[in-house]
Amino acid sequence: MPSIKEKDPGRIGPIPIRLLSGPRKASLCLEGTILIYREESWSRRMTLEIPIELLQSSESRKLMGIRLIRSLLLLLASILIPVLVVVGIPVLGPYLGVPICIGLLGLFLHQLVRFFQREDALEFAIPDQRVSIEFWNVGDGKEKFQDLFKQVLTRRETVQKPLERVDQETIGGTPFNPGLYFVNGLFLFSIPALILEEPLLFGLCLIPILRDSSRMVKYYRMDPLFRMAYQAIRRDDPQRAVELLEKLLSESPGHIDARKFLFGGYLSTEEFQKASDLLSSISNDLDSATLQAAQEDLILAMRIAERKKI
Repeated sequence: MPSIKEKDPGRIGPIPIRLLSGPRKASLCLEGTILIYREESWSRRMTLEIPIELLQSSESRKLMGIRLIRSLLLLLASILIPVLVVVGIPVLGPYLGVPICIGLLGLFLHQLVRFFQREDALEFAIPDQRVSIEFWNVGDGKEKFQDLFKQVLTRRETVQKPLERVDQETIGGTPFNPGLYFVNGLFLFSIPALILEEPLLFGLCLIPILRDSSRMVKYYRMDPLFRMAYQAIRRDDPQRAVELLEKLLSESPGHIDARKFLFGGYLSTEEFQKASDLLSSISNDLDSATLQAAQEDLILAMRIAERKKI
């Protein structure tokens, strides 16, 4: 089966990466002179297109913290099993519990020793914009990472017209789900009451209720199509968001928020003429600073699209 790289010599990846911290699902892809970083968490997906001349790259050796966590969990399990046997809980008999306990202690020591073995890590960073992508350079993907690393350094020398920034802050803004935000807040503010076993401390849960109730009401009063488009943007599915917003505007042409988000959708799907026409149609509804920022976003998106084809 031919690889993506064989189909397009200018493209490397996407290569799955293990971040030092952050979402478990992430990848890097090099298209032309643009490094594309994608990550996926339980609540959202994100794509970041980075001109490689802005990157500072480095290699280092670091301790892998997950190994220490595994070793501590194994130690806890090896302590818990004898306790269960002593108190008479019929989970494990002594003849089965002893070898399992010894095995868990052996795994604990193995993970603890591995924790003190430093592993290779790579980092791509943009200090001026507080962007840092740090990941482990281990396992089967090590050669791919090294190839990507070398290509970034090589292609950076070919850039003739550097770009000044990476982020594309569209006029629609970054959507979020107030429901998830509310649930997270409710959980965090209930922890003191659960730990201290003090029912009165559950009164702290009023803080997220008072803070987020108005935003939740506003969110769930949105037009259903707009709310679906809102979530499509969070899932990093701009094509679906564009379809939903265009359908909404065919029914409600005066929906200004939908037009703003549609502008960002057109930038993500590289429909730049539509984005330009849409921006012209809503220019009277934007203040001068916002309009200028949107125009800069359009120019930046067009230059990034060109650079991906190099």
